[in-house]
Amino acid sequence: MNVTAGIEVITDDVLAELYDPGSHRRGRAYADEARVKLMRTQPGNLTSVVAGSENHTYLVRVDWGMRGTSVVVSDQCSCPLGGDCKHAVATILTARAASHEPPASARVPDWRGALSGIVDG
Repeated sequence: MNVTAGIEVITDDVLAELYDPGSHRRGRAYADEARVKLMRTQPGNLTSVVAGSENHTYLVRVDWGMRGTSVVVSDQCSCPLGGDCKHAVATILTARAASHEPPASARVPDWRGALSGIVDG
């Protein structure tokens, strides 16, 4: 298995094949609600902490790679399911979104924000 594949290989179609519709739907909601804190991201591996329901926090690990033209994904979660869950989906979606953001050093600051406090309105 080639583990150098970036997170973008885990497309929505791949997620739909790997996770049941309920986990996919709830995982997307968790990602949209910013419940995921990525702890480590590398090609082929993610570790996150996910804020679950009722003040529970879960540790999630996702590993992936390519086997020929197929994407292979395995995950582990500290939730009662142990994996194949909404927390893994939320982690993947959050990592995909973060991979499209420019690094902080490359972001251009908003000129209004940069000048606030210097010039009166």
